[in-house]
Amino acid sequence: MSLRSAGYRDEEVAKRWWQLFPLGKNKDKTPAVPTESELKMWMTPARSKQLRTRLSDISWWMRALAEPIARRSNIEDKCTGRFWEGRYKCQKLADETAILACSAYVDLNPVRAGVADAPEKSPYTSVYERVASEKAEQKEKTRAKIRRKRGGRIPAEFAPIMERIGLSGALWCDVVKRFGKIFKRVAGKPESLAQEAILRGRSGYRTGSSPLPSAG
Repeated sequence: MSLRSAGYRDEEVAKRWWQLFPLGKNKDKTPAVPTESELKMWMTPARSKQLRTRLSDISWWMRALAEPIARRSNIEDKCTGRFWEGRYKCQKLADETAILACSAYVDLNPVRAGVADAPEKSPYTSVYERVASEKAEQKEKTRAKIRRKRGGRIPAEFAPIMERIGLSGALWCDVVKRFGKIFKRVAGKPESLAQEAILRGRSGYRTGSSPLPSAG
């Protein structure tokens, strides 16, 4: 829900903006506590309306994220210019299958860039943290199982998970590998793309080959 429709009072909007662009900072660079007069500068009807729009705009969020990174990088490298090559790409993920495929695609970025041999070997990424957490959890489960001298397991007659949810392993790998080329403005299964097109008053959304498989 955006700030334009969430019912936030002007004071709350001003405080949220202050956290991003404070007029005063503490010694540790964190935002200082704003005074009443400082907040009131941002609580006029026109200014508050503008801040609500900006706080609900992903373009402003990306601007706030990219600018300090670019400044720090330029200082370290003694250069000028953008940190990223071009403008960010905004793409709607229409269903959970699309979210999962996009997440896997992003997790493989360090591998594609040649900075890691495998996703679980790429520090400072979420997949690295997830794999490390999963390994720690599995070790703890193993120790608990040994302590209890018993433990449950998935029945042997169960089919592999991708078969159980109706996904082709080869097709899934292809979609994850070429996610950015297959999907443009919206990603999802064919029925999700069709539904999104109806909501947007469009005839449909184009995709490359090997779209996400339909449900069922």
